[in-house]
Amino acid sequence: MGGAGHHLRHVAQAFAFFCALRLCSLRAACLHMLDIKQTDTYRKWERKLRDQRAKALIAAPVFRLANGLPGDVKPVGQGVSELRIHHGPGYRIYFKQRGDEIIILLCGGDKDSQQSDIDTAQRLAAEWEAS
Repeated sequence: MGGAGHHLRHVAQAFAFFCALRLCSLRAACLHMLDIKQTDTYRKWERKLRDQRAKALIAAPVFRLANGLPGDVKPVGQGVSELRIHHGPGYRIYFKQRGDEIIILLCGGDKDSQQSDIDTAQRLAAEWEAS
């Protein structure tokens, strides 16, 4: 096997090396997972979701958030942030991070109930801080 085969072998080796480096960096990133806490309000909302694809699409960014990779997040006031999931009605997860270790999932909702959900999340965050 001459030139082309030799070239492909080197490309494959370089790609394997690149993948190994990415895996090492992902493992290093996963070593410092944040502790996820959930309110009863969030658990009830999540339990009511019937769309299994939506549940998976919500779980993935929450997992990334726990690994310090916030994604599509914007602050909504009083230390509460909104994690946006662009699926279906536009799901939203509200959370507050305390220190470097704890993220609390306050509540969830969608674009239609956004302001009400933000108000609920801010109230729950204030109650959580007071406890």
